[in-house]
Amino acid sequence: MANGAFGKVGVLALLAGGGLLAWAAVTQGDGSSEPAENPPTEAKELSAQKKAGGAASESTGTAAGVALKPERGYLRVSAEEPVLVVMDGKVVGDGKNIFVDANPGDKVVAVFPVKRPPQFHEVNLTKGQERSLNVDLSAPLEPRWNAAKDPKEPLHWVIHAKECLHLKRYYEAEVLLRMALKKQPREWDWWRDLVAALMPLNKVEAASNAIDRYLELRPDAPDRALFEELKSSIDEGLDDTVNPPANAKEVGTP
Repeated sequence: MANGAFGKVGVLALLAGGGLLAWAAVTQGDGSSEPAENPPTEAKELSAQKKAGGAASESTGTAAGVALKPERGYLRVSAEEPVLVVMDGKVVGDGKNIFVDANPGDKVVAVFPVKRPPQFHEVNLTKGQERSLNVDLSAPLEPRWNAAKDPKEPLHWVIHAKECLHLKRYYEAEVLLRMALKKQPREWDWWRDLVAALMPLNKVEAASNAIDRYLELRPDAPDRALFEELKSSIDEGLDDTVNPPANAKEVGTP
């Protein structure tokens, strides 16, 4: 199979067989058969950083007494309250003032505030320059975010991860869930959420492993049959990739 059963055919084609459409609706509700379109460095041309509030500005020279390297890009994130920041598929800091040294280019900066919904900012980091992002926290507090009260705690990460799943921000959801599971690996529902993040990203082998952990920690799961069927479909596709049928030919072979 080209890229397993999960490349051109797509995740939904895999899930559609055997009554797995309900799961497809959870993970890829828009009906798309392509992986999610929000990789950490996907940002488009900026329009003055208008997304989700906040503003970006640019400076050159030094940052907090540190000389800026001409081949690197720099970002300073400032907020009135502590926030957690994810960029390039990893957590880059938490607090009120976060300084990030990164490869230059277009970035999506995910900000996870206290007791407020996540924000996603498009930022272009230029070689040898510092860009500042001021996070707007003027949105009113909502009761449903009350438990997201400490950027250093797993519950804060998971609450934001669930919102990322709802928003189809699968890359950010994966980062937050993996971080939480590293701290609390026996939370079975977090493994289930991780499967929901991995499948739309076409990370099927990792999803299969997450299913194993979910079912191991919750052997009486009411959706066990669904997950076992999903895992079987994944594993069959992986087996076909490693061991192609005997009559398979290379592309272009007569």
